[in-house]
Amino acid sequence: MKISFDFDDTLTEKHMQQLAVSLCGSGADVYIITTRLAGFGQEVYQLASQLGIAQDKIYFTHRASKASLVDQLEIDIHFDDDPAEVESIGQKGRMAVLVKLDNVVLQRFLQNRGY
Repeated sequence: MKISFDFDDTLTEKHMQQLAVSLCGSGADVYIITTRLAGFGQEVYQLASQLGIAQDKIYFTHRASKASLVDQLEIDIHFDDDPAEVESIGQKGRMAVLVKLDNVVLQRFLQNRGY
């Protein structure tokens, strides 16, 4: 099974780190897919190493949507804190789970959609 995590505000959360370690230990292919620029990836690489995620399973989209990459990599489930990412991944026919939703993120999401 292929499982991916967003980095900021998702894999940086302790409970998501515990989930990633558990999934790695059970034999799942665990990926990190982040919209960060690769030049700002040192923190991503450090945490991945601590969690047992291989460096070649880390992808930087350089601020582009993750949906096409999740689809291309044939990810079975993606965890993300951004409702727009979750929605666009779902539109590609892939499963995505919203892991954290606070009022600021919700308001931004709704405003971007004209509500």
